[in-house]
Amino acid sequence: MMHSLGVDILIGSGAIGTSLRQASALGDEPVELLNLRQPETVRSLHAAYRAAGSQILVTNTFAANAIVFGDAGAADLCEATNRAGVALAREAGGAECMVWASLGPLGLGFRLDDYPAAALLAVYRDQCRALGEADALLLETFTDLREARAALTAAAETGLPFVFQVGNTGAGAQRWSRVDQLLQEAHRLGAAAVGT
Repeated sequence: MMHSLGVDILIGSGAIGTSLRQASALGDEPVELLNLRQPETVRSLHAAYRAAGSQILVTNTFAANAIVFGDAGAADLCEATNRAGVALAREAGGAECMVWASLGPLGLGFRLDDYPAAALLAVYRDQCRALGEADALLLETFTDLREARAALTAAAETGLPFVFQVGNTGAGAQRWSRVDQLLQEAHRLGAAAVGT
């Protein structure tokens, strides 16, 4: 039975990437590559979350974007990794679970200024397109307004419902101003829900 966003109280799965990294010997490679290299490991974790009562399975796709994968020498595997992430969660969840596709920040740090808005948007458009078979998109742990705007815009273009989560914005006088800007951007672009 499929559940309804905004109607039912739903229980979601936990930090899938963290759990998978602890259970595998990946080294420095993106944990999302397990979708292709060890799909049974990923499927089994989703199944364990389902057995524990999860009604939402979050895909192992948090950092499966062209920038992170490019840094790891795996840019050509981005699309397949994202598609496999959705498929593995769908296989484990069956008709009882919703599949929420995870997207995260790009981890650019000081390199962020090297990427104009159009380049950031292109990265997220590519990832969102590859995640299009999910029931919803989950934009996780964003702290930078430019990255958030690009991810939110790409998510809105898919027509899927999307949830936006603010990450740790740190301390200091500007902290709440930044949170407010991020939440206003999420609201402006039509997020179904926001969180932290």
